[in-house]
Amino acid sequence: MLSARNLSVRYGGVQALSDVSFDLDSGICFVCGQSGAGKTTLIRAICGVAGTSTGTISLDGIDVAEDPMRARRHISYLPDVPPLYPDLTVEEHLSYRGRLKGLSGRRLRARMRHVMEALDLKDLATRRTISLSAGQRRRVGIADALLCETRLLLLDDPFAGLDEAHARSLLQTLAPVAKHAIVILATHDLALAAQATGAKCLVLASGRLAALMDVDGDSPLSERCDEAAKAALLLGVEP
Repeated sequence: MLSARNLSVRYGGVQALSDVSFDLDSGICFVCGQSGAGKTTLIRAICGVAGTSTGTISLDGIDVAEDPMRARRHISYLPDVPPLYPDLTVEEHLSYRGRLKGLSGRRLRARMRHVMEALDLKDLATRRTISLSAGQRRRVGIADALLCETRLLLLDDPFAGLDEAHARSLLQTLAPVAKHAIVILATHDLALAAQATGAKCLVLASGRLAALMDVDGDSPLSERCDEAAKAALLLGVEP
């Protein structure tokens, strides 16, 4: 269980998140909202790398602020700009990152093979990451995040730069992961999110929680998110 209680984040004079509370268990949850709503700040706050914050975040009873090293052993995080080593090939990068995460030998080779197949990277294995397109770099970053099977997977704007086929493939790849992990994706792509029936959608509006709803496939997700955001902004309070 991931629990946020009264989470607020301020950057200088800007209130990026305000009194956000929610609970999530295993499954996929999309974080949605307009630009500036607080999506990236929420992702960063959950993994403990946001700015000055108040409130609490706990993962299966581990307080992220009080015990960050222990918490981060159970978290995989991909920022909106994938941090890749430019002089390494895709295969070298994933091998190095896997070793940093404690993988080795057969386990490392098996996980590398799995993520490279899942993210369609086999043909790019010997390419240096600096030579890749934005979408290819994104796929390498996602593969990196999936190397270890963690309890919480945080992906900031993972569909950016991906074509429709690779975006759909990513959702298919994440479905089995979400059976035993909490998978949180910040995204603008509500059309793609709407295809993930059974997932949840956490809607932010100007740093406030506007709604936490199910992706049911029966009504347009974009309309429901817009209505929730407008209502939250009008009321100026959380639901």
